[in-house]
Amino acid sequence: MRERYPGMVIYIGSVEGFPGIEDVARYLSHQDSGNIVLKPFMIVAGDHATNDMAGDEEGSWKNILKKQGLKVITVLKDPGSDDEFAQIFVDHIKYAARANGITLK
Repeated sequence: MRERYPGMVIYIGSVEGFPGIEDVARYLSHQDSGNIVLKPFMIVAGDHATNDMAGDEEGSWKNILKKQGLKVITVLKDPGSDDEFAQIFVDHIKYAARANGITLK
């Protein structure tokens, strides 16, 4: 991500794990800019992205960060829909298959 977006401050958080939204919110509180973009980092942006990250519910990441005084822009385009990014996944699958003696067609 840092290679793809040089000069951008990037944090990755997890809906069901570490680091969670509390951690990300704490990291963001130390940034100078009040503008952030929330973007799913999953092959397909489904329910977690739509509701937990970008939803209108009080506990969504978007609303938690807005309450912190940040301007939040949500982007629901998942990495799997980006050909270059998807190729990384394909390359990893091919490598894992070869490393385990599996021949892919």
